[in-house]
Parts: sequence; structure tokens; C-alpha cells
Amino acid sequence: MLAGQPIQPGWYTGTILKDELKSEGGRIDNEIVLDFDNELLRNDERTIKHTFFNAIDKGKGFLVTYMAALLNKPVKDIVDGLEKGQTYGFSIGEGKNVGKKIQFKVINEMYQGRPQNRVETFIPAGMEAPV
Repeated sequence: MLAGQPIQPGWYTGTILKDELKSEGGRIDNEIVLDFDNELLRNDERTIKHTFFNAIDKGKGFLVTYMAALLNKPVKDIVDGLEKGQTYGFSIGEGKNVGKKIQFKVINEMYQGRPQNRVETFIPAGMEAPV
């Protein structure tokens, strides 16, 4: 029941609990589930889900901040490397990212008249969050 309750927008640190690929309507999405290091949210067993739609094909550009955060590299370096064909040994949906710490920015968006929690972007765990 708590999953539908809004979380205060801002930066949070947590752990990746789930990282899997799902096939939907001819596309392959990457779904991740994150928990929170925040004691109140953790005690309430709160998690947040994020889906990278069409992650293997047209939507792979949306993975850039996630990749950069997990590889602890600047986004520009990741983009430049990808344009040159670098793979960084990064994989999704295979469970290799489960257990890794990451920071993520939670925002609230209105959906059918009520606020929904959504992950907007990622940075490395331990990095000072932007204001």
C-alpha cells in the first residue's frame, strides 16, 4: 500500500534490488527496482521501480546516466566512448548490477490526478548531489 504514497522529491541513495529485461510489444525493456538507504523509507520497506523502455534498441540513450553512475564516469565520457563503439563491459538485465549502490533523483509527476514517484536521473553513490 505504501508504494502508491508520494515520496519527498530529491536525491536518494539506495541499492539495486532487481535488474531484468522484459519483452513487451516487440521491444525489450530493462526494469530496475531500487531500495532506499533513508532509514524511514527502508523501515517502511519502500522501493521504487524504473523502466528503461526499448533499452536494447532506440531507447539505449536513456541508459547513459545510469551507466555513468554505475561506472563512476562523467556522462560526457560515456557518450563519447559509446559513439566510438566502446561497450565498457556494461550489461543490463543479467543481474550484474544487483547489489550495487547508486544515487537517484525522485520526482513526483501527476498521473490520473494523483502524484506518482518517478526516477528522473542517476549519479554515482558517494558523489555530492546537485542542488
